[in-house]
Amino acid sequence: MTKNILLLVILITVSCSSFAVENKPASAKACKEPVAEKLSAPAAALVISRMEKAVDPDGIARSIRSYHSKYRAELKMQRITMTMVNRFKAPDKIKVCIMISNMPTTVQAFDGKYAWTMIEGMGIRDIVGPELDFTRLSARMSNPALSLRDIFKKIEIDKKKSFINDRECFKVTCYCPEALKLPPVIIYADAESYLPLKMIMTMQTSMGRVRSVNSFADYRKLGGMMMPCTMISSVLGMTVTAKLYSYEVNIKIPDSVFAKPAAAVKSPGVDSGKPE
Repeated sequence: MTKNILLLVILITVSCSSFAVENKPASAKACKEPVAEKLSAPAAALVISRMEKAVDPDGIARSIRSYHSKYRAELKMQRITMTMVNRFKAPDKIKVCIMISNMPTTVQAFDGKYAWTMIEGMGIRDIVGPELDFTRLSARMSNPALSLRDIFKKIEIDKKKSFINDRECFKVTCYCPEALKLPPVIIYADAESYLPLKMIMTMQTSMGRVRSVNSFADYRKLGGMMMPCTMISSVLGMTVTAKLYSYEVNIKIPDSVFAKPAAAVKSPGVDSGKPE
């Protein structure tokens, strides 16, 4: 159970960092399967452009070189609360620190080339192989300056709209780079606001492939971007609700923050969440 919980909170940070959200949470059972016929390339391009505009209404995404975000999260069934601290530095450096009550602190990071994870009192593990490939994709998905078209090899949009909680939406299928050998990422974008209501993705982890279903809620404009203040994620049979309470952009973050610690370091300690 402990390993599953630690994996769960690392997975949801990818979703928290990557996509803006809609005003009401979406339930999995409300999703209706659309037909397979796709929009024409020009029509699909128009939808994607409007999605990007919805997330970045002031056109500042490409000027964001770093950000620092904090979430409070809860697994109600397990009566577990946690704090998640995310750091990003362009073009592809990421670091996540997870602090859970009565459990070891976990840190996972990617410095643009190497990735590692460290659990308090249990040492450091290098992230390699397919898991490293997925970490690279996660870093790109965390970069506000990159559009969906920059990240995925192909994007298709179903011609017939779907419904999430009675909200009409586009089903956007994003095909991962072939090297990952992963199923596409599916995004349901509101047909009126063009903001994502829901995202389904398969992640490559130390436990193999893991499917994550994420519903978004409570938009607020932070740092010039439309950011999720609430996200509900279902992974490994558990459901966690994460609430964003701090988001800062273009702060100074030294590259050393993302570097793998020396082997002599036995514990990451408690990450205060403040930029070094």
